[in-house]
Amino acid sequence: MRVNQALATAALFFIGASAAAAMPPGDASRGATLFASNCAACHNAVKGGGDGQGPNLYGVYGRPAGAEKGFPYSTGFASAKFVWDAPHLDQWLTKPTSLIPTAYMMYAQPDSQIRADIIAYLKTQGGH
Repeated sequence: MRVNQALATAALFFIGASAAAAMPPGDASRGATLFASNCAACHNAVKGGGDGQGPNLYGVYGRPAGAEKGFPYSTGFASAKFVWDAPHLDQWLTKPTSLIPTAYMMYAQPDSQIRADIIAYLKTQGGH
């Protein structure tokens, strides 16, 4: 039994390490520019800036999914039980429906460096 637990722990460690290693380091300055050109048509990240087509992303890093007050999220967000962190944001930006199948967001970013830069920028915008 201890061997199985040790193997399971090691597997989780390596899976987590490889997922973290897969995301390149982000540059928040580049991320601000990328956010403006890739995300700002639907979102803003300004404190008190209100919602657009998508929710205001100020403070999104560290916030529970679907928790922006007053935004009419799709039904899948009601059952989402996670906090926005780098792995969840990366999965979301890669393919939103892989995380929340009923998501309405049409944006998907295949470039891991662009995703990492946008995530780095969002971390600087009023995290929890």
